[in-house]
Amino acid sequence: MQIELIAYTRFNPAPIKRRYGWEPGVKDLDPDRLSEAAGRISYGSWKKPNPGTAENVDYLANILKQGHESIFEHSSVTFLVTDASRDMLLQLERHRHTSYSVRSQRYQDESEGQIAGEFDDEETEFVVQVENHAIYAYNRLVALYQSRGMDRKQARERARLVLPGGWGTEFLVTANLRAWRYVINLRGSEHADAQIREFAVEVAHQLRDYAPNVMQDLEFYTHTFKNGDVVKCVRIKEKS
Repeated sequence: MQIELIAYTRFNPAPIKRRYGWEPGVKDLDPDRLSEAAGRISYGSWKKPNPGTAENVDYLANILKQGHESIFEHSSVTFLVTDASRDMLLQLERHRHTSYSVRSQRYQDESEGQIAGEFDDEETEFVVQVENHAIYAYNRLVALYQSRGMDRKQARERARLVLPGGWGTEFLVTANLRAWRYVINLRGSEHADAQIREFAVEVAHQLRDYAPNVMQDLEFYTHTFKNGDVVKCVRIKEKS
């Protein structure tokens, strides 16, 4: 699975400077700046009277401690995800505050598709068999439906029903930072499905680079299962 950050909210502080005389820290990144501006407009704390929250990282640490995360909803991030399974996508789409544009199996040909995931040699033997049978059935059904007078879109729409849930897909997904924090905390756990956990951990790493102060309370860790498998995980640190 490939996950790439391709779009994000930019912050223009000029209007706020004109009205309130406030400027963000020069070293801080846009989502962190925008989140601080949202908080300060709520509380009217433009003069930064409290030295303990004068710096962006400290200001947002206090916000995180208080749980006032609505200010993180102003910054959105879009990821391009490829070589993901439709099963994983189905789980991710359950999160209400995420938006998607997904490869259409009605308009696009799936005859060269494959099951998404990493498999060892023993597993690959079975996976290839499933792929071959699925593609054979898919192609035969497309041809059958077209012979019955269906157009190409209708034929693919019907034939896609024989493709397994692990079939590879690609999509764009957009969410605001508050929603991403929720997804990461829930899906980055050792209790989550393996593929969506992989997704959550990678998104968390990229968001730590994009919005380090909003994401300052993320904790990366490893978990060892009973069979000896070691997996990478992520969660939001518990508030002290």
